[in-house]
Amino acid sequence: MIIAIPTLDGQVSHHFGKTRDFTLFTVEEGKVVSTRQIQNLIHSHDLLGDLLKENGVELVLCGGMGQGAQNKLTAEGIAFIGGCEGPIEAVVQRYLDGQLQFAPLPSCGCGGHHEKDGHPHDGCQGGCHH
Repeated sequence: MIIAIPTLDGQVSHHFGKTRDFTLFTVEEGKVVSTRQIQNLIHSHDLLGDLLKENGVELVLCGGMGQGAQNKLTAEGIAFIGGCEGPIEAVVQRYLDGQLQFAPLPSCGCGGHHEKDGHPHDGCQGGCHH
């Protein structure tokens, strides 16, 4: 399985569609066996979904995500868990430990702007927070 996390300075980036880097974690038998980064030079929900699919991504762990991106990932068969924050390695480990659960991200109506004062606002939270 390949898990993608939008990444900014080693942390989960809260703005999925405008994230420049994605870290891909290859997981086998419940353990991370490799990581690599890909760059998002596209900034288009449709093409970003294609980029992740082309790289074999099956799951995205993210902070916030607009409805357009949610629709595209769903159409590509890519699952996602939103509301994640913190160091990317810790987020992946929480997922592998069964501490993260799939929960639909609400359509927050924020027009694709998921941050307020540098933090995701309440309408964009999903299943990652404790």
